[in-house]
Amino acid sequence: MTFLIGRHILLRPLENQDLETLYKFRNSLSFINLCSVRRNTISIEEFKKELEKDFERDRHIQFLIEHKKNNQVVGTIYSYNFNKADEYAFITTYIDDQFQNKGYGAEAFILFLSYLFKTYSLYKVYTEVYEYNFPSLSALQNTDFSEEGRFKKHKLFDGKRYDLIRFAIYRSSLDKIDGFLSRLNPKKKEGE
Repeated sequence: MTFLIGRHILLRPLENQDLETLYKFRNSLSFINLCSVRRNTISIEEFKKELEKDFERDRHIQFLIEHKKNNQVVGTIYSYNFNKADEYAFITTYIDDQFQNKGYGAEAFILFLSYLFKTYSLYKVYTEVYEYNFPSLSALQNTDFSEEGRFKKHKLFDGKRYDLIRFAIYRSSLDKIDGFLSRLNPKKKEGE
């Protein structure tokens, strides 16, 4: 079982008992508005079928994001549309509302990026964000991510149309990603 460990959080593979948590995330308004093309809430039975189909169709790997100190689940992160031949994948990150703006999403994203680049020898990784998601949009625009596509007026949200922006980060940024990880997890000095 692969665990990815950061300073404040860890990423762990899904287990059967996580279904209820994932179901809660799936039906939350913030997940629907920020991370999904689906617009409706569903029953637990429908969710089980939906998740199974997602993994059959294009879901690659999924982890839960846990706070290290108390093992509380704060979100989930997954890759999808993995393309081995062309060496790319997409990532979606979701942080539950009560844990947003604490840096958990960024830390999970960096951990997962490094893992994907190293484990699957990817050339690049994509992520997509709606233009009304200001925190994520700002973070991506101020890093090594490049805007590679803009789908104009792609989503109807709160009575208005918004663009969907596709960003990519390349394997050539792996040293910066690992540098950020090492700053997140500084090695203890002798005697500590």
